[in-house]
Amino acid sequence: MTKQKKPEMIYKSPYKEFDVNVEVDDGRIIFKPIIDNTFRQLESMLDRHCRVFTFRFDLHLPGSYYSTNNRDTESVSVLFNQITAYLKKKAKNPRVGKSLRNHVNIAYQWTKEKGNNNKNHFHCWIAVDGNINYKTGWPKTPTKEQSGLAGLIAQQWEKLTVGSLDVVDPGRMLTRKDRKIYEQCIYHYSYITKIKDKYHPTAARYSRNHGCSHLSRQSTTHPILEAQIQPITTIISPHNSRSPIATNNRIKPRIRDVI
Repeated sequence: MTKQKKPEMIYKSPYKEFDVNVEVDDGRIIFKPIIDNTFRQLESMLDRHCRVFTFRFDLHLPGSYYSTNNRDTESVSVLFNQITAYLKKKAKNPRVGKSLRNHVNIAYQWTKEKGNNNKNHFHCWIAVDGNINYKTGWPKTPTKEQSGLAGLIAQQWEKLTVGSLDVVDPGRMLTRKDRKIYEQCIYHYSYITKIKDKYHPTAARYSRNHGCSHLSRQSTTHPILEAQIQPITTIISPHNSRSPIATNNRIKPRIRDVI
């Protein structure tokens, strides 16, 4: 029998020029294949959309839920298949909110962990077209009805498992020119790629503890890093052939007094 190769690990930050949430002493060593998928799916969304809205959430299972590795994995896979199909449904005048229809691309990622209560739970994030949806929403509570994308996911998860959803952050709007927000997003999402609270990191068990969408890159360069490189193109002023005027914002045009 061929021995299965363990996935590579990341023990220090930064990774791919971005800070990641690594703390070796606390068990926050990162699975390289999982964080690579995080980068790939977010980059693929930014390849396709100028604005990408994303947020992170946790999925919990009820105490009465009979939990097995295969059953848990199947449930969360079915959930994201249902959510993706729902968001992609075409509707000119949707009866539900317009933000929950007519999506073309959806990215997501989930990892399964076992906490102190010995129950499996899932850390997840989802990313959609920010020009269609720009709010997180919330799950149903005793005092208010569900709303938005978070409400939709919570409703479907409850139907599948009688479980619950917790929104971890209010969401971020990613753009190709805002490196700071993207950096915050990568650092925050790298938490779910850690070894701690997951099963032993053999290739077989790794594959059952992680899932994601399968968007492919449309560019060979990083959309954020590429946006930082803006070449300066000079135009010769008709008033003075020796006076170059930069076309970007880093060099302001020279203003002449008109007499």
